Amino acid sequence: MGEDETTAVGVPMPYAKICLLDPETKKQVEEGGVGLLHVGGPGLAVGYIGQKALTEQRFPTIEGFGRLYNTGDLATFEKGMVKVMGRGDSMVKIRGYSVVLGSVETALKRTLRLDQCCVIAEGKEGEDKRLVAYVVFSAKMSWKIDPETGLCTDAF
Repeated sequence: MGEDETTAVGVPMPYAKICLLDPETKKQVEEGGVGLLHVGGPGLAVGYIGQKALTEQRFPTIEGFGRLYNTGDLATFEKGMVKVMGRGDSMVKIRGYSVVLGSVETALKRTLRLDQCCVIAEGKEGEDKRLVAYVVFSAKMSWKIDPETGLCTDAF
């Protein structure tokens, strides 16, 4: 997503239908919440030619909205503005909380001045599930290692 963790898509056209669904419960999220972006309106495609299963998955009928297209993007809807957070397949549940991995990566990059970062979820939910970050620090960082502990003393 670049430097910002969200990308403003804008205000939906008056004839467009927008719905955000929780990836787990498939229920509509409240304003300000994060959910899978579904769009519809006149001109919505019929589906994927010759791919019935994919069409059923990507074009669900949602109560109160009718048939919509699941974009696969995680988004939020605030003050009439749609903001895309990242791909839906980058959301994980950790101890009951929905976590967008791309948002964690963005926060780490900003806070630690990283060149690169990749965050994954590891382990099983309810047992030892945790986030693991693989990072590449900027070559411009100054490094001092404490000879007693082996820890960086002023990398940040």
